Amino acid sequence: MRVGVIGLRMGLHLADWCRKVGLEVVAACDRDPERRAVARAQLTEAVLVKQWQELLEHRLDGVVLANDFDEHAPLAIAFLDRGVHVLSESAACVDAAEGERLIAAADRSSATYSFAENYVAHPHVRILRQAIEAGELGRISLIEAD
Repeated sequence: MRVGVIGLRMGLHLADWCRKVGLEVVAACDRDPERRAVARAQLTEAVLVKQWQELLEHRLDGVVLANDFDEHAPLAIAFLDRGVHVLSESAACVDAAEGERLIAAADRSSATYSFAENYVAHPHVRILRQAIEAGELGRISLIEAD
């Protein structure tokens, strides 16, 4: 399977995992020239580009989105519309409307959309969920975390 990776901070780590499981990383993208330079040593066979739109012209089977989360949905939709499988490394939508557009794109695509966010399985998140469900925290109106 030929994949591209967008966002080479976390994406470079994910590109390494792609290769470990037998995927061929053929293209990668990052706006930062220093990150592209670092990636060049690890992704010697891949085409490295500055703009994600350039990857739309490559023959990709899948793409890993590891760029800023608030940019995932438009990219995911563009790739899904071309029949390219998409893995979003983190949260993908900035609002419900964007989420609805992403769901619609996934529904009409021959490709699959996958969401790799796994924080809901972390122990501290499970403890908070249990406390909320048990009514221990009262009415929750906002939660912020870092």
